[in-house]
Amino acid sequence: MRSISISRAAKGAALLFTLFAFALVLAGDFPFKGSANGVATPVGMENGLVLLHTAASGNSTLLGGFSSAEDLTLDPATGQLAGTFVFTAANGATLFGTTAGQFVSPTDVVGTYTVTGGTGRLEGAAGVIDFSLTTSDGSHYTVNFSGLLTSH
Repeated sequence: MRSISISRAAKGAALLFTLFAFALVLAGDFPFKGSANGVATPVGMENGLVLLHTAASGNSTLLGGFSSAEDLTLDPATGQLAGTFVFTAANGATLFGTTAGQFVSPTDVVGTYTVTGGTGRLEGAAGVIDFSLTTSDGSHYTVNFSGLLTSH
């Protein structure tokens, strides 16, 4: 019986330490990087812009395995992309914000994710994350990203 209570106490202490350490990380700037593979699907046209929805999955620091969804507009005349994104961790916590990008070749896009908030353990997150995206067919893509996040 005594070993069971010591084991519970040790697990409780470990959990408290983990939460405390995580709170310290979120109290300042911390690196955020990762990669994902996804598919972009055209969903319509509006005022000469192509409306796109993307769905991807990948791995990153802080989120671990995650899924992402983006709703974007593409200006075919300039190659500019703009829209919104949501990254969702396996535990349901999210990062969300805006996307801005530019095709720099027929197969490559560079841009930024501007994080404007989060939910769960990511509440209050903010920052700018640079990304580079490559597509071989205009639909399937690989994206790599890195930047700094701040928590308030």
